[in-house]
Amino acid sequence: MAQRNGFMYEVIRILLIWLLCYLSVLLHELGHTQGYRISGGKPEWKIRAGSGPELLNTAEFAFCLLPVGGYFTPGGNLKQGRQNL
Repeated sequence: MAQRNGFMYEVIRILLIWLLCYLSVLLHELGHTQGYRISGGKPEWKIRAGSGPELLNTAEFAFCLLPVGGYFTPGGNLKQGRQNL
């Protein structure tokens, strides 16, 4: 029984680390968005948080499985921003 509880704690720890890494990437990219908007940028923009297979794709956000990397694209076109990196 103690070994099963230890396994659950490890799974919870891994999920929390994943969530914190993801949140860190997302907040970083939102900072780029705020700077763009404050400097007079247009209201169209797109943020991609993470890499790998997409989990969710909306008009302004694209969330991917792995919480590594991300980018902000003015104008909302992800393919255009990817070329500039």
